[in-house]
Amino acid sequence: MSADQEGLKESEVPLFDVTVRVPTGGNLEAIRHKAINDVGMAEERIDALLKALQNGPKAKIGTAVPKDKADKAKVDFGKAGLIVELSPVLSLQTMKAVEADGSSVCPACQKRIMLPANRQCPSCGVFVDKVNDEFLLKRKIMEQERARAEAKLAKDGKDSEKRNREHMEAALRDKIRAEMEAEYGLKEEGAGIFAGKAGLVRAGAGVALLVGAILIGRFSHQIPGMGGTLDPVQAKAAQGGASGAMAAAAGAAGAMNKAQEVDSMITKAMEKGLPDEVLTNADGTPLDEDSLLKMARNGGGKGLSVEQAVAAAGQLAKTVGNNTLDKAMAGAMPPGGTPGANPGTAAGGPGGAAGGAPSAAGNASAAAVTLAPELKLGLSSEFAVRLAELGQTARSREVFKSLQGKPEVTADPKLAGIVRLADVQGRAWALDGTAPGKASQQASTLKDEISKITDPVERTLAFARAGSILSRHATLPREAGLGFIVLAGESIKSLPAAQQQNVMGDWTVAMGEALLADLSDSARTGRWARAQALYTRLSATVAQAPSADAAARLQGIEYRARIAMGLADKVDAAIETGLMWVSKAGGAAAQARALRGLVAVSENPSHPKFQDALARVQGLADAAKGAERVKALGELAQLMAEAGQRDKAVRLRDQASEASASLPPAEGSALTAELLVRVDLALARARHAEAAYADAESLLQRVAGYLL
Repeated sequence: MSADQEGLKESEVPLFDVTVRVPTGGNLEAIRHKAINDVGMAEERIDALLKALQNGPKAKIGTAVPKDKADKAKVDFGKAGLIVELSPVLSLQTMKAVEADGSSVCPACQKRIMLPANRQCPSCGVFVDKVNDEFLLKRKIMEQERARAEAKLAKDGKDSEKRNREHMEAALRDKIRAEMEAEYGLKEEGAGIFAGKAGLVRAGAGVALLVGAILIGRFSHQIPGMGGTLDPVQAKAAQGGASGAMAAAAGAAGAMNKAQEVDSMITKAMEKGLPDEVLTNADGTPLDEDSLLKMARNGGGKGLSVEQAVAAAGQLAKTVGNNTLDKAMAGAMPPGGTPGANPGTAAGGPGGAAGGAPSAAGNASAAAVTLAPELKLGLSSEFAVRLAELGQTARSREVFKSLQGKPEVTADPKLAGIVRLADVQGRAWALDGTAPGKASQQASTLKDEISKITDPVERTLAFARAGSILSRHATLPREAGLGFIVLAGESIKSLPAAQQQNVMGDWTVAMGEALLADLSDSARTGRWARAQALYTRLSATVAQAPSADAAARLQGIEYRARIAMGLADKVDAAIETGLMWVSKAGGAAAQARALRGLVAVSENPSHPKFQDALARVQGLADAAKGAERVKALGELAQLMAEAGQRDKAVRLRDQASEASASLPPAEGSALTAELLVRVDLALARARHAEAAYADAESLLQRVAGYLL
């Protein structure tokens, strides 16, 4: 060992040398006064330090000091008016004994696991003893080819979108040019073939040919084999032709300048974006090639109904060798279908839509499963709201228009209420990005229409949910969303006590989200007095949570508010309190639902404390029986999907689907249908947020095939 190494200290924490110096223009007497009176240093200590500083620019007050003591010294001496410098000291980290936990790394998925007795990896399902070089090479090649295929599909989709937009812009540019030329009188009558940019090129070419002909004719008598010259008549005609061509060229140049003016005006118009009527039909519905209804009815998403998908999922527990839901449903197609066809659909589209669109297996007919109209209508409404949330307003309006026109909806007030409540949320999302004046006008119209809802519970939920959504829109004043929520509070007062308890959770969470949006905006723009007042009001709202589920979500809001307010020492406490409420929510399903709400609202799924809570709740789900187990696993699958963890979401979805096989057919089918749709919708939102739009489109098309 070298001398340098022998002089190193051993420590469990980082060490620092601490030096202080007097700032430029600093007064030693003032420093002494602050050190004694403000910091509480002993007179002997500060006098000795000041004496050392009089003899040199710096004085070392600590050598190899642990980080916590060094930080404290920096704060104390900084208060006294001294400049404190911390210099890291090279040291040896104390070796800690490591206890083997019995875990090992799976050679197939490279994850650290606890191997069970059968030596099957619980993460990827592979028997570790069967992994050899050929297996690993095959997996590596598959991953490389999958990545190459996904990249190619993404590039093709991007290129296609670019070409379509260029064609659209060219058509629009020609239309606007014609209108502006007519308006400004820039269109020249009789310009003929010499009009515009192409006319200028033709005129220049004509001039060059005529001049060349004149020169060749004039000097041809000097070139062997080209005897003779132009006669007087021919020369005069040539001169006249050249003059006419030059005049046409001059006229074309003038037209060119005017055309450039038009191009400039068009460019400025195009900078404002293409008008909506070019991208949608006159009634606001999407163009045929963008319509999810037409895709679903023409075989998009493999043409699977949700009943067929549920029936195929029911074969999972009965089919040998199919250990995932996608595999169980990937064997057959509806009549006329072709596996892997239609690259733009969920089956063969970009991203693969969570492992490939499920096909209704030939042995599982759609007639084997019947879903309640209320359930399918509710899922379709959720789908339409999600489309609006993702900015696909035209598609959302198309789906709502289809649902509102169904005979069962017009005949049943309960079904009409389901669609109406979802329509309010979809219209609230559609205001995002709308021009401020227009957005305020539409928000006022929406408020008036909600006020006309006769059912008090539906009216309360409509005001609360619309207010929560509107509070996130930058084009609306923050008071707009809060106003909707206040109206929801007024509506609650008209409800019986039993019904009030059912809607208070939604109302308090909506109020918390609106206050958080206002608080964040105030803090961002430096209005700290308002931000502090809003934080006080938010804390009071959090304390009023009527249920464990609402309390958990409100603690997620509190967590984000504390980050915005700079309360770093209290941030994790909000998560801990939220997890305490999760544990009090009830059974496995209720706790999983509360945990999903907390994670979603906190917007930080990777927080370490969430991982421990997830493992605990998953243990409860595994130990549960019947519908409780299915619901708990379904909530956890949605949690993973919302966090963008597709593999875990699919695995939990498969486990829930298998568990539903033990339930009565009607109940099992309903839970499986909810699982299929909601997990795909959660994955679509996560992929859309990651800008993986082709993958999100595949998932949306698959859900459209289920429901529309």
